[in-house]
This record gives sequence, C-alpha cells and structure tokens, in this order.
Amino acid sequence: MIEALFYNYMREMPRQTPMEFHRYLYDEINWDNRLIGILSTARGGSMQRSL
Repeated sequence: MIEALFYNYMREMPRQTPMEFHRYLYDEINWDNRLIGILSTARGGSMQRSL
C-alpha cells in the first residue's frame, strides 16, 4: 500500500511542476550537445561543461 502511494506521488510530481521558470544559465546551454553537466560551486555559483 505504501509503495503504491509513493509511486503515485512520484509520478504526479513532474506533472504538477510549472515549466515556465528557467534558471539564468538556461539560454547559455547548447542543447545540441550529447552530454551536459552543470556543477554547483561552494558559494552557490555554477560552472557549465558541455562535451
């Protein structure tokens, strides 16, 4: 019973998440790259690496 509730909850969460908000790096990412990694620094900044 608990597993079914958890599964339903985890399945519904992405459907309820608004997609209008994007972080500031969103426009700088080349989405045509095969692999994209975004790392967070110790002070909360981020570094973008595309391969």
